[in-house]
Amino acid sequence: MTVEERAWKYVETMDPAVSGQHGHIATFKVACTLVNDFALEKATAMKIIQWYNDHKCEPKWPQHALEHKIDDALKNRDGRYGQKVRGKQLPYTSRMNTTPYSGVQGRERDGDAGDSMTTLSDPKTSGVCPGVNVGEQIEESIARKRYSVKWPWPSLDRLTQALLPGAITILSAPPGTSKSLFLLEAMFYWLRNQIPFATLMLEEDQTYHVRRALAQLACNVNMLNEDWCAENPDKARQTYEDHIETMNEFGRHIYEVEDAVDGQIIAQWVRDMCIKNIRVIAVDPISAKIPRANIWIDDHNAMMKLKAHLKKSGSSLILITHPPKMRPGINPTADGSFGIGGGAAFEKFAQTALYLRGMRDDEEVEIRNADGSSTRETVNRKLEIRKARNGRGGGFSIGLHFDPQTATHVERGVIVD
Repeated sequence: MTVEERAWKYVETMDPAVSGQHGHIATFKVACTLVNDFALEKATAMKIIQWYNDHKCEPKWPQHALEHKIDDALKNRDGRYGQKVRGKQLPYTSRMNTTPYSGVQGRERDGDAGDSMTTLSDPKTSGVCPGVNVGEQIEESIARKRYSVKWPWPSLDRLTQALLPGAITILSAPPGTSKSLFLLEAMFYWLRNQIPFATLMLEEDQTYHVRRALAQLACNVNMLNEDWCAENPDKARQTYEDHIETMNEFGRHIYEVEDAVDGQIIAQWVRDMCIKNIRVIAVDPISAKIPRANIWIDDHNAMMKLKAHLKKSGSSLILITHPPKMRPGINPTADGSFGIGGGAAFEKFAQTALYLRGMRDDEEVEIRNADGSSTRETVNRKLEIRKARNGRGGGFSIGLHFDPQTATHVERGVIVD
């Protein structure tokens, strides 16, 4: 079979172009496939795209529009050029070259990688023409099919877009800074808004977390106090009965483990959640996993697997962790933080990195309001945005007030330095 005949057969299987359903993108994909993947000349490509126009376009494109699409596709030839002539798609290609980069083999890190080898290659070209993929994303955003899942705290959404499809967020905080309660509060928000979510709890069991969630639901932290429940049995039972249905529904989203797990098992669980089309996935805390001998390599490989699963499913991932233990002679960074625990690869591959800082006492800070004015507010938590690859909030801090009676956080606004 000739290359032209193969191109005909392939185009017959491609999606139709329908007005109002991204018909321009579908037709441009055909043009790119013909002149790029099959390396056809303009005249041959025009014959095939004309057949596509007659049989799979509604309504049909005028002749000059088809020529324009073929011309644009010719200008966008990239590293996938001729891939279907060669009979297989190259895993890594360059936009500037028509042959794959041979790569350089070497150890990941001296003394760390053992026998593991890596191949360095040119950047991957995702899609027939890069501009087409951008166009599809924009159309999905316009149709509100692509969006960042909201948090209960509006400034966090506005500054980070942390929960875009495929994105990873790190939330770090010292022990006792209410980071798990922060996550539970967000989980309730997603439950109320019918956002599919799942959380893998690595330290305590399901009952422990659902009881803490009950305290938030009832706005009564006394529900966690055994003496108070014993002294107030009627109130405790009534609170339980008032919220039993919500607790049951909430608890179904919490997964627990019987034994310690490593990064690869966590990656497998995330994959299973992605297959179930869970939109927001969380692990609390990722730093509780079992470290392996080559911890950086283990974490790196796990994160690469996680990113692949998330990209395919459009899920978002939240990893809860804590600052690493301090050793004598080790000083905190200039901003007073201690980084994150559980491995440097987590922060490296995350699009958003958050640090929840607790305070000994309430502190009055200047808050910037949405209208540009400023007010003085009392806070006892600062949510520092260390990294915001999908937003403009890197370096900002959000003032929160944690109410120990309700175990919930109230946003005050963005802190003015």
